Amino acid sequence: MIIGLISDSHGNIEYVKTIGRYFKDKAGVNLIVHLGDECDDADAINGLGIDIIKIPDVCSNYYHDPEIPNIIIKDIEGAKVLMTHSPQIPPECLSKDLKAVFYGHTHIARIEDKKGTLWVNPGHLREIDKRGNSASFAVVDINGGKLDARIIRYSDIT
Repeated sequence: MIIGLISDSHGNIEYVKTIGRYFKDKAGVNLIVHLGDECDDADAINGLGIDIIKIPDVCSNYYHDPEIPNIIIKDIEGAKVLMTHSPQIPPECLSKDLKAVFYGHTHIARIEDKKGTLWVNPGHLREIDKRGNSASFAVVDINGGKLDARIIRYSDIT
């Protein structure tokens, strides 16, 4: 399964739409995950025919609604994956069989292996953020429990 990750879109609908088309036409994405900060921006790409998971961010009204999970743990193609907005994850959610953590919040695109768990932050979707980081997103391929992730700069697809 190929997963497209976006985060921290902050109302930049044009970037969301462009990346959505890239996910569909170029990357063969089967699932899109918006990891918060304006997760409803993902509604702009609902018509692509790709499943979308929206994770609320810490400032969102959804985050404080007990009916809407702000941490989702899901088995995807034999890999247990945790999806959240903030990298501050309660210890009880981190288990030894967790293969990946997808998160946003920091605006810093990063792929790290932490004790056998792949941590992926796709970055943000502002033209340039306050730290000087350019817009980016991620594509993660999960196949038979094995993961391969890459960060893609928005400028590389436009």
